[in-house]
Amino acid sequence: MAVTSSRESAPAFSNKLPHRVLKDLADKYGPVMRLQLGEVPALVISSPELAKDVLITHDSAYKQRPNFLAVDIMTYNSSVVSAPYCDYWRQMRKIYVMELLSAKRVQSFRTIREEEVESLLESLSLSGGLPINLSEKIFSLSQTITSRAAFGKKIKHQKEFTSLLYEAHKVAGGFDLIDLFPSLCFLGFLTGRKTALLKVHERVDAILDDIMNDHIVERGDTSACKRNDDTVHVLLNLQEAGELEFDFRSKHIKAIIMELFFAGSDTSATAIEWAMSELLKNPKAMEKVQAEIRRAFEGRRKIDEIDIQKLDYLKAVVKETFRLHPPVPLTARKSWGKCEIQGYEITNDTRVYINIWGLARDPNYWIDANCFHPERFLGSSVDFIKGNNFEFVPFGAGRRVCPGITYALANIQLTLCRLLYHFNWKLPNGMKPEELDMLESPGLTCKKKVGLTVIATPWTLPDPIQRQ
Repeated sequence: MAVTSSRESAPAFSNKLPHRVLKDLADKYGPVMRLQLGEVPALVISSPELAKDVLITHDSAYKQRPNFLAVDIMTYNSSVVSAPYCDYWRQMRKIYVMELLSAKRVQSFRTIREEEVESLLESLSLSGGLPINLSEKIFSLSQTITSRAAFGKKIKHQKEFTSLLYEAHKVAGGFDLIDLFPSLCFLGFLTGRKTALLKVHERVDAILDDIMNDHIVERGDTSACKRNDDTVHVLLNLQEAGELEFDFRSKHIKAIIMELFFAGSDTSATAIEWAMSELLKNPKAMEKVQAEIRRAFEGRRKIDEIDIQKLDYLKAVVKETFRLHPPVPLTARKSWGKCEIQGYEITNDTRVYINIWGLARDPNYWIDANCFHPERFLGSSVDFIKGNNFEFVPFGAGRRVCPGITYALANIQLTLCRLLYHFNWKLPNGMKPEELDMLESPGLTCKKKVGLTVIATPWTLPDPIQRQ
């Protein structure tokens, strides 16, 4: 397969969504492109076979991740996402897999999920048929669930903390000049982006310090029986045990917390927002998924998470949402030494971008690739859990696959199921489904550019929904 060198450069991405620009270029030049992004040599992969080469077959040559300004600042330069493949990365990833995001751990958050979703339903049932910004409510829900799981409770700075995370997300989107010209350090300040991120980080850091200090005080209080099993306590336990192979400091604890919010909370909320948008834009799919849910739970107030696993069409809706709207449309690697792909020599420190969004819209692998059609997954073995279908890898694949898939799915499926069970939905002001704005916004995750405004009408009961 020939590798085509495109003359496109950094300015071509100005004010555009990178995954869409790269998809257009791939359609023109082919599935492997060499680009010069400022000072950075880059290779763009847009085929499942080549994605497998990078992520699995030759992953030892592409096991490193490039650094990006926003991620480094907001995660204390200690992110497991961009950490080089080394003992530090292995130890940090083990914390996620074994201590924080295991199936047992995710199950322990079940009560939190149920209580917060119930609170959302109560709020919606009191809307009185008026238009509501569902996007805001979904993101607030996701942040609150993650806050309670991480901190053991809703924190006193919850609104400010949520606002700061939203601001960081907004500032961090897309390619930044400093990421494309890393030798010109002043660019981060010249664009104002670095200054904005540092201001957000300073306030977030102060809030996290308060939270950690409160937890340390709790640990010294032997007069009361406390449940010290939230994420911060788990991490403090690891710090006190001193059994990790590196100096596990407070900055590492705060870095993990920030990653949980950006990767866990944002991913769940973004997926729910897109799923509801696609269902409103496609009334037949909405009717079909609601019929399945209401048939399965008819007459029941409480929906059990185990029973949700029997809802094949709902699960197909979630898969189709991830296909059309992967939370992170591009995944990046960095070549380690000289290596080859399809016989083409890649120099050391080349950024390799895999267009996850483009792979999932490739008409060579998907019929009606740009259409929302959940039925394509019914009876299909194509899935994203194990990362073996490289035309569909919204959470990545290989040794750097996202460890939070189970956590995200638990939040997404329960929330969607209950929203669709308890309410009928329509767009406000007589808006037709085809008029719904589906533009994307750049950020750490790919959200809707315009929040989803809807009218929710209670289906089962006209009165406010009572707690189970």
